[in-house]
This record gives sequence, structure tokens and C-alpha cells, in this order.
Amino acid sequence: MNFAVVKCCSADAYDAIPQSLVKVDIGKALAALRSKGWREVADAGVMCVVEKGGIEATLYSSGRILVKTIEPIVAEDTAKEIYEAIAV
Repeated sequence: MNFAVVKCCSADAYDAIPQSLVKVDIGKALAALRSKGWREVADAGVMCVVEKGGIEATLYSSGRILVKTIEPIVAEDTAKEIYEAIAV
């Protein structure tokens, strides 16, 4: 999955934005993430919040991922891990 990591200007977070159109089934994605050790924080149907190792990430049905961190490499590694887990 090709994606760009962009710093959010209003928060200590980074966005991972897919470079192609993606449609994520949040229910299936949550099941896959749970099997890889991610903990569900919230599930709103069109987006979910997960946490692992102190890193919180919000996954949207568009494939965008918001990673709460001040480190760009952590955001990139987290996004890669989530995209691989949900097989997009």
C-alpha cells in the first residue's frame, strides 16, 4: 500500500493518506487488528480507534489513519503495520 504521511497542523499527530482509493470495512478491520494485538478503544462504524504499545490510531473507512505521535517514523511504521494487518 502506497501512502503519504502528513503532519497535522492542529495536533501532535500525523495522517497516513492512501495514494489510491480504498474502502475499509471497519468491522473486518477491527477483527484483523485485534488478532494482531491491537486493542479496540472505540468503534463508530465508519471509523475506529485502536491502541497498541502506547500508540493510538484512528482508522477511517476511507483508509486514512490518524496516528497520535510527535515522531514521523512512528506514524509511518504504525500505518504500515495497520495496513498490513487489514490487508489493503
